[in-house]
Amino acid sequence: LGVMPLLVGSETKKQKSYLTSDKTYEAEAVLGLATDTYDAMGLVTSFKPVDLKLANKFQKKLLSYHQTTIKQRYPAYSAFRIGKKSLHWWIKQGRFDEVEDKVPARERQIYQLESMSEPTAISLANYASKVIKQIDLVNRENCFRQDEIIEQWRQLASEQPTTKLFTSKFRAKVSTGTYFRSLVQE
Repeated sequence: LGVMPLLVGSETKKQKSYLTSDKTYEAEAVLGLATDTYDAMGLVTSFKPVDLKLANKFQKKLLSYHQTTIKQRYPAYSAFRIGKKSLHWWIKQGRFDEVEDKVPARERQIYQLESMSEPTAISLANYASKVIKQIDLVNRENCFRQDEIIEQWRQLASEQPTTKLFTSKFRAKVSTGTYFRSLVQE
C-alpha cells in the first residue's frame, strides 16, 4: 500500500512536481500467489506454494533489474486513462476487453533495486490475517470488492491454514510511472 503525503497550504502548488518525480518504494513481494491487481488488495487469480529454493531464485531474478530500463504496460487496476476513463473504470464496468489492446507500454528506469530481507516463510493463515487488516483500513464508503476479497482470503486461510508462503522485502528507486507491483508480477 502506498502513502500519499498530505499537501496543505503552499505545498498544494507543488502537487504536480511530486507526482512527476522519481519514486522510492519499499514493498513486500509474496511468492507463489498472484492477484488481479498485482497486490494484496485484489482477488487471488493463482496460488501455488513455492519452496525456499524457488523463493531465492525469484529474489535473484528480481534483483537483476537493478540499474536497467524496462518496458512496462499499465496495470488494469490503475488510473491511466483511455477515452477519458481510467483503466479501473473500464474494469468496474466489465468492459476492459474493449480497451485492453490500447494499453501502452512505456520505458521505465529502475535506478536502484535492493533486497531488504531474505525470503521469509509465513503461514497462509497469518498472511491472510495481515492482508485483511490492511483492507479494513480502506474507506468503505466507495467500496469496491473489499468484502469479496476479504471473504476469499478467509476461505484460502481456512482451507490451507498451515501452507507456507514466502515473502521478501525490497526497496526500489524508479522513474515516475513505474509500477513496482507490475514488476514483481512479471
